[in-house]
Amino acid sequence: MALIERQNRINSLAKPRQLPTQHQPNRPSGYWGVSDSAKKYVTSQRIEALAQPKQLPSSFQIDRYNVTVAESALKYGQASARIEQLAQPKKPFTVRPWSAVYESQQQTKKRKKRRASITEFECSDRILALSKPKRVHPKFLADRVRIDTINVAATNAHASVRIQQLAKAKVNHSNNEDHSMKVSKKALNAECSLRIEELAKPPARRLTSRKIAWRSAEENSHLE
Repeated sequence: MALIERQNRINSLAKPRQLPTQHQPNRPSGYWGVSDSAKKYVTSQRIEALAQPKQLPSSFQIDRYNVTVAESALKYGQASARIEQLAQPKKPFTVRPWSAVYESQQQTKKRKKRRASITEFECSDRILALSKPKRVHPKFLADRVRIDTINVAATNAHASVRIQQLAKAKVNHSNNEDHSMKVSKKALNAECSLRIEELAKPPARRLTSRKIAWRSAEENSHLE
C-alpha cells in the first residue's frame, strides 16, 4: 500500500505545473476598467510638473568638438626620463616558481664564512647513533594478506544458549507502539522516601516587597 502511494506521489510530482483556472490566454491590455471619477479628475500643477519628461541642460551639445587645444609650448616640450618611465604601461603580474625566487635570493645574499671550529668538529657516538634511520622490526611483513588466523578449536566450538540469545537482533514492534515512556507496575506502586520528596520540591526563591505586594493584589482581584 505504501509503495502504491509513493508511486502515485512521484507521478503527480512528475506532471508539469498547470495554469490557474482564472488564466485568460487572450486577455486584452485594459483588463482593469477605469472609473468615471478617475476620468473626470483634474490634476494639480505639481502632478503635471512631475509628469513632464526630464529636459536636457541648456549647455548640452550633441556633436561637441574638442574644446581644449594644446599650447604651442607643450608641442615642443621634452619629457624627462622619470615621466617616460611612468608613461610606460604596467607589466602583467606573473607568478614565478619557487626555484626561480630561491635562485634570485641566493645570488643577492652573501654566504657567511663558517668558523674553523664548526668544520673541525667531531660528532660524538650518541649523535651518530641518533642520525641513523630507524630500522624495521624483524617480524615486519610487507605484503601481509591474512592478518589473523582462526584456531581450529574456535571453528569447532558451539555457542551456548545465552550467547545465541544475545546474538539475536532486536525485534521492532509491528504496531508502532512507543514503549520508551512506559511505566512499570512496580514504579506506579512505589512509595518515595522523605529525602526524595524534599528534593522534588522546587527551590524557594527570595521575594522582594514589590513582588509580594503585586501577588497579593493579583490574588485579591481574582477573589473579587
